[in-house]
Amino acid sequence: MLLLRLSTLVALLICTVASVRAQTISRVRNGFEVEIEHTFTIKSETSTLEIERYSGDVDLVGGDRDQVIVREVVYVKARNEEEAREKGVRFFTEIEETGDGIRIEGALRYGDNKSLYVELARGMRVFVSTTNGDITVYSTDSEVELGTGHGDISVVRSSSDVEVRSGNGDIDISDVGGTVTASSGAGDITLSEVDDYVDLETGAGDIEVVRVKGSVKAQTGGGDITVEEVADQVDLRTAGGSIEAYRIAGSADLRTAGGSIDVVDIGGNLFASTFGGDIEGNSVGGTISAETLAGDIEFFNVQDDIVVTTEVGDITVSIRNSEFLQHGFVELRADNGDVDLRLPRNTNANVSIDLGFDGEFDTQDSPRSLRLKEMTQGLRRGRVRSVKGILNGGGGRIEIRTGSGEVSIDASR
Repeated sequence: MLLLRLSTLVALLICTVASVRAQTISRVRNGFEVEIEHTFTIKSETSTLEIERYSGDVDLVGGDRDQVIVREVVYVKARNEEEAREKGVRFFTEIEETGDGIRIEGALRYGDNKSLYVELARGMRVFVSTTNGDITVYSTDSEVELGTGHGDISVVRSSSDVEVRSGNGDIDISDVGGTVTASSGAGDITLSEVDDYVDLETGAGDIEVVRVKGSVKAQTGGGDITVEEVADQVDLRTAGGSIEAYRIAGSADLRTAGGSIDVVDIGGNLFASTFGGDIEGNSVGGTISAETLAGDIEFFNVQDDIVVTTEVGDITVSIRNSEFLQHGFVELRADNGDVDLRLPRNTNANVSIDLGFDGEFDTQDSPRSLRLKEMTQGLRRGRVRSVKGILNGGGGRIEIRTGSGEVSIDASR
């Protein structure tokens, strides 16, 4: 009788149902799995699947037909198959036809143990919201929007935009032809192969991004961020982790409240800031601005204007091609640390060194030392506290300051 009433309800609600397969029952663990399958024929070319308030795992797979297959599995505790069938009927989720697709709405019953599998019609948009459970989407050709209160989300191969959010689970997205927006309250976010811009946020997890053709914006409240191979600019921020950025075609804005920053091959300008970590960089094509309160700063293959500051730590900067110094500038400040600047021998620049209270300028005549011409020294209490001079014929501006370290200017290797 209960099965008859269920069939009548489905027939009334869905006029596009091609068939409803009879229930199948399988014995598992201390109960039974009861499965029912619906097949729908979709007439609209811009159809939509809506799933709301569902409690359980949801798996979605893209299709190339005008049909939708919905398969639900419910786990029940029962003494026999007849009792399992009766309980399963009560727990199956209602499915409703809308003007342009299918709507599945859960009942928010506590303790339901069920899962949903949907094979999508061609070009079907997807909007899924679950109270708990994992969501997996594979091979879709239209817009995808997913949300779960408690669970992981995975999207593989989507040709359109993807938007996902999880209350506390991990998010894994790959091979997307559109934009990606993803957020998690406390989980990790992993992303690869995206053809447009990316916007990611997590409250406490790590973020990893590989191969994006648009820009990347990523923020985490307490994890590490690693980004590699981006065709545009990146904006990366973490409240308590490290940042790594490799092979970025555009500019990079990197900020962390308590970790190190490591960059290699940045095509545009770089801004890097940390309150408590080292900053290391190699091959930055644009200008560099870097600051840390407590850590060392090292940059190699510098190609444009650079300004770096550390409160407690050493600075090492190596410039191989100093053409930008014809009219550019280098500003290095280590309040409590050494400063080592390495330049080509043909560099033209005006040099000014402030040695603060207890700094020293290395003037030893070593094979690698670059000697200043027209050098003048400022004395205070009989000690050299400042030095000025020029390299070759003079040119751009080099300003170095240390409060208690040693300054050296050598030829780059």
